[in-house]
Amino acid sequence: MLEDFIESNSLEARVLPYVSEGKKVVCRLFSSEKGDFLAIFFSSDRISKKKLAKAVGTGELKAVPFDKVEDETGYLPEYLPPISVYGIRVIIDEKVSNAPKLRCVVGEEKTLEILPKAIMDSNEDSIVADITE
Repeated sequence: MLEDFIESNSLEARVLPYVSEGKKVVCRLFSSEKGDFLAIFFSSDRISKKKLAKAVGTGELKAVPFDKVEDETGYLPEYLPPISVYGIRVIIDEKVSNAPKLRCVVGEEKTLEILPKAIMDSNEDSIVADITE
C-alpha cells in the first residue's frame, strides 16, 4: 500500500527493508471538532497538545486511542506513516520540516526514507508549525 502510493505519486521516497538506526520521526493521530490531524515529529521530542491545538485552530485536541488508529487510517499505530493516510490533515513540526532527510519506521522490518518536501507535497493543506516542547 505504501510502496504503491510512493510510486503512483512519483515521490522522492523509498521503503528500506530494515529498521534504521538514528533519529526518526513518529506520527500520532489526534482528533478535534475540526476533524482528525496527523502530527509528525521527531521521536526524541514530546508533542505539546497546546501548541498543536493552536496550530490547527481548535480549542480541544485528543489523541486517538491506539485501538482506533487502524480503523481510521488502515495502518497500525506504531507504524503510521507520514504519507498515504487519506482524508487526514498533516501537521509537521518545524524541526522536521528543516531536516535534510527523514526516516520513519513503517513495519517490523521496514523504514520509510523521505524528504520533508515530499511529505508536504503529498498532503494537501499540510501545516508546518512548532508543535513540540
